[in-house]
Amino acid sequence: MYTVRDVKAIVESVVGFPVNEQSLMCDGQQLDDSKVLSSYHIAAQSILKMVVQNIQILVKDGFKTITLDVCQDVMIRIVKDKIFHKTGLPANPLFLESLFLENVGKPLDNFQSLPRYNI
Repeated sequence: MYTVRDVKAIVESVVGFPVNEQSLMCDGQQLDDSKVLSSYHIAAQSILKMVVQNIQILVKDGFKTITLDVCQDVMIRIVKDKIFHKTGLPANPLFLESLFLENVGKPLDNFQSLPRYNI
């Protein structure tokens, strides 16, 4: 009998999302890692929904601070897209390349993820 944690391990091996960052849901109910699937009446054709846990980051531009909800392992380029979306600026590729982000005085590379910078 499979537990919810077993399913999360399978998801991690296939998709790459770490077990501890997943929440599984079925019929609107969050599933407990220690319970077996049959305790939720989950059968072969049941549909589970995976929710990846987000974090909030604060982005300051010297004048104001905005809050962004992002996946923990998101790329810096996606963070920039979210900044443009949240501020209403056009997400033009030239603007994205020219937007400079830093953390603790270190520039952030577009093709690196937040964990690379301990964010």
